[in-house]
Amino acid sequence: FYEPRYFIRDYFDVHTGERHHADFALAKSVGKIYYRPAKLVEIVGSVELKRYAYNEYFTEYDGDKYSINSECIFRSKPWRISISYRFGKFDNSGFKESNASQSSWIDDDTETGEADYQEDQFGAGVEYSHKFVNKRTRTKLSLAIADRHYQTDRLPEFDPIHHARRDILVNLTLRSSVRLSKKVSFKLGASHIERDSKASDPIVKRVKSYSRSLGWIELSYDF
Repeated sequence: FYEPRYFIRDYFDVHTGERHHADFALAKSVGKIYYRPAKLVEIVGSVELKRYAYNEYFTEYDGDKYSINSECIFRSKPWRISISYRFGKFDNSGFKESNASQSSWIDDDTETGEADYQEDQFGAGVEYSHKFVNKRTRTKLSLAIADRHYQTDRLPEFDPIHHARRDILVNLTLRSSVRLSKKVSFKLGASHIERDSKASDPIVKRVKSYSRSLGWIELSYDF
């Protein structure tokens, strides 16, 4: 995929007075179970683990995200309609390992606080299977809305970024896949993401709310 812009900024290091790019590694593991109680109905359950590891300047952002997802899919000839619910929990393990000062905070996009949160995500999708230039094509429109609550117990003067913070995230995605042959498929997609952040400190809305759009092209070959 191609991302012309990404919302993460360079971060300010309060210890060195310098800015550094926020590189990070992400490892993701997923397990799924499919069950079809009827010909036109399918139920999918999954568990997921994401592990974030930032660079040497920002180990306080490291953490693990656990989530459980359930999805129900209804089929009717060329149509597929799905509804889903996901519960997620982020454990900001890097913060617990670091001894971040409770009194130093700079009015910038810096985070010295505890970023644990819980998240409820609701999703819906509509998929249509059709012919395009005599090729089998699937087109899907999906919407996901996540409600994220941060869990810090620190006072607002010590953790203005996370105290009483709530994020609403909206993700609208349109994707299409074409089976060019038995082994080759082509996919095209686009997403628009909005995040509205609010907390006890009004600066959170300014530095944490964002809009993001991206698109991707994928060519797959089955061996």
